[in-house]
Amino acid sequence: MTAQTPYDQQMPFGMSPERSVWELAIERYEVDEVLDARSIIETVGVGDLGNMVRWYRLIEYEALTRQRSVYSEINKWLTIEYIEGEAGDIIEITGERVLSACDTAAKILGYEHSNPVLITILVDEAEGPWESSPYGYFYHKEPYDKICLPLCLIQDPEEVCKSVMHEYSHVITDSMSDGYAPRWLEEAISVMIEESAEDKPLDIAQWLTAPELEWCLENPQSTDDDLYHAYQQCGAIGRYLVSEYGVGSISKLLLEHANEGRLHNLLRLARNKTRSEEAIRRTFRQTIAKLFEKASRYSESALKD
Repeated sequence: MTAQTPYDQQMPFGMSPERSVWELAIERYEVDEVLDARSIIETVGVGDLGNMVRWYRLIEYEALTRQRSVYSEINKWLTIEYIEGEAGDIIEITGERVLSACDTAAKILGYEHSNPVLITILVDEAEGPWESSPYGYFYHKEPYDKICLPLCLIQDPEEVCKSVMHEYSHVITDSMSDGYAPRWLEEAISVMIEESAEDKPLDIAQWLTAPELEWCLENPQSTDDDLYHAYQQCGAIGRYLVSEYGVGSISKLLLEHANEGRLHNLLRLARNKTRSEEAIRRTFRQTIAKLFEKASRYSESALKD
């Protein structure tokens, strides 16, 4: 699961001084100065309604990890941050599994590793029923992309590989689309990559439109059940795209999002189209609504087979 939910949707403070403090904390978090970020938020807390509790814990656990962590450089673009007394005895094999998972995701999407990535194995006390991302999360920071994994996960070879493939696919999607891919497409690709070795049926309670799906994934008030079914629908969309157009079409679609051609964008704006609408039109010759309609039929057909 990605941690890219815009924090301004969760801000309970209006234009108060507390909001300014939180904005400063997020700025420090986004350059991975997590100790500074924690010091800042300790002055204001989580808000009267607890709206910022998820962010508070996110920053707190990354800061607790940073206080005691050491680093293992796997190669020129991949580094693992961990606590020696908690993960040191399995860090070598974990590094091999993480690298293999990244390589697998990159090979599927035709991506050459380029962006520096920090994999952080979170402090043991970060685990619990309150954890909103029990399988890890990705956040695009500067000067690297960061993937955080719970400690318990790295002791399961299958789960760590699936989680890293999912989260590293976010790195790839963000890089290839230059950050312009919508959340539903990011998750469609990540779930598809994560489940590339599986063919299990998907559990979709109600098929959502693209705006509804995007809202559900981005809304901090979405329930765990809402998000579970949203991710299942994303997986169905990913399967449909690969089945109908081939995995190579995914790479083309992402690169179309990043198209900075002057004439291309002038024409797109003249047609009043978003980058995603234009990228899907150019890649699949259809609208987003039609793509969702066809993916829904594909999913229904797969359940009957």
